[in-house]
Amino acid sequence: MQLKVSPTAFRSLFLSFSILISASSVFAATDANSDKNETKSEAKTETKPESQVDSQADQALKKMSDFYAALKSFKTVLEYKMTARMAAEKEERKTSFKISALRPNKLAITISGSDKDKYNGSEVRMDGDKRYLYNPRAGYISGKATSDFFESFRDREFFFATGFNFGGLNALECLLADDPYKFMQKVYGITGSSFVGKETIDGVECDHIKLKAPKMAWDMWIENGKTPWLRRIAPDLGKMTGDQNVSIVFDYTQLSDGKIASSEFKFTPPAASKEIKTFFAEKLEEHSRSSAAEVEEHELLKKEAPAIELSTLDGGKFDLSSFKGKNVVVLDFWATWCPPCRQALPILAEVTKAYEAKGVKFYAVDLKEEPGKIEAFLRSQGLQINVALDKDGKAAAAYKVEGIPQSVIIGKDGLVKVVHVGFGGDLKTRLASELDSILNEK
Repeated sequence: MQLKVSPTAFRSLFLSFSILISASSVFAATDANSDKNETKSEAKTETKPESQVDSQADQALKKMSDFYAALKSFKTVLEYKMTARMAAEKEERKTSFKISALRPNKLAITISGSDKDKYNGSEVRMDGDKRYLYNPRAGYISGKATSDFFESFRDREFFFATGFNFGGLNALECLLADDPYKFMQKVYGITGSSFVGKETIDGVECDHIKLKAPKMAWDMWIENGKTPWLRRIAPDLGKMTGDQNVSIVFDYTQLSDGKIASSEFKFTPPAASKEIKTFFAEKLEEHSRSSAAEVEEHELLKKEAPAIELSTLDGGKFDLSSFKGKNVVVLDFWATWCPPCRQALPILAEVTKAYEAKGVKFYAVDLKEEPGKIEAFLRSQGLQINVALDKDGKAAAAYKVEGIPQSVIIGKDGLVKVVHVGFGGDLKTRLASELDSILNEK
């Protein structure tokens, strides 16, 4: 099987990285002062590497910061490109975000992507008084506008509506701060910088600099001259995850500091859209329809689980049919080269272990990798789990796997109860809730 990366799978990968970065200690603080848009708390006390700041790079960063700090408003189209390499294959996906921002808290974002991308057509509108978050497949919610941009960017409802983190990956939140330079130092924990050279982006000469933090690094291209716009930023995901299979590049295009009409921040509900209270439901059957990783139902839900007979890493056999009528089975389609898989696997193992006495069985279904590589990875992580070997990819094909990780929960009746694509920050809580609901079914 050739594992093609669908728009949904790419979005899942991006969600995974966004959640990882927003929740990680890459950031030294997690809140901002609503009046000054600065962090409320200092970085946690820890031993940090000695700062190595290149004066030319620092000068370019400060010049950019002063320029953005002086802007009352700006407009841009943020283009992001994600590239994933899976074995010999390479896939790319692009999404555009049309953004208008007016300090302190007026914001308009419209997403344009593939027609099959469930976030295509999503909108954010914040007019200073009210905030509207719209996802075309879920509906829209309304509420009071947040006092600043930072508060919205850290809000889970906002994150669900856009499927996107406007924080450290692309630095939009820092550009909207009163003092972008100080914001980056405090919130991102910058420990060093270097000047790479002068390069041209879209016909514009830019200073190419590198910024480093304890667990993150970025390449930035800042326009030369009187308008030092941030033209491009590329986070080094490999520094954080230890893997180079996924890369992301953001281009800030169609930049303007002109006046923005107030009508741009007004929200008009699209035809047939419905207002809802939240994107997050409590009940399992509702949750599976409104999960941040999947808005639409997976085609296997409520259907008989496809049969699987596979060899296991320990030399045994895994026959799914042997568990019918006796156990709830959790499958996780994964591979060692997939960073979100490596983040999700220990959580899946921990939660399912806690439910083992209640009849839950967990199998990590590895896609087409050599046993030695899998064993080395498990040793490095201290994981002792059941691994089934999908050597030819037929099991993944049967379960309609387009992107990994994909987790599947199968009830004692043999029906597929839950399918999730990608890694979400609420995995531990969500999985426990789902297992409780399934085990309590009559």
